[in-house]
Amino acid sequence: MNEKLKNLLHEWQPRAVNSDELRAAVWKQIAREEPSGCSRYLLSAMEWFERPAVAFSLIAVAMVAGGYLGSAAAGQAQTQSYLATLSAYHNVP
Repeated sequence: MNEKLKNLLHEWQPRAVNSDELRAAVWKQIAREEPSGCSRYLLSAMEWFERPAVAFSLIAVAMVAGGYLGSAAAGQAQTQSYLATLSAYHNVP
């Protein structure tokens, strides 16, 4: 068995692969395969978000929402702080 393998490896000649042919075959295979399932929807959503108008609108909405939530949280904290100073029994154990 070992001798057969040794003879086979000795006789074997690698054939040169043309890189252009290999590259063309790989890209052909990639083009044949279509995304399926969740990846198809994810790709279409990512293409939609790449539009400048959509991206700008999304950033604007995020900034307005962040400003509103920040001001609401700050207002609540200020109200609690003010009420804590008014309460005479707040710090008594």
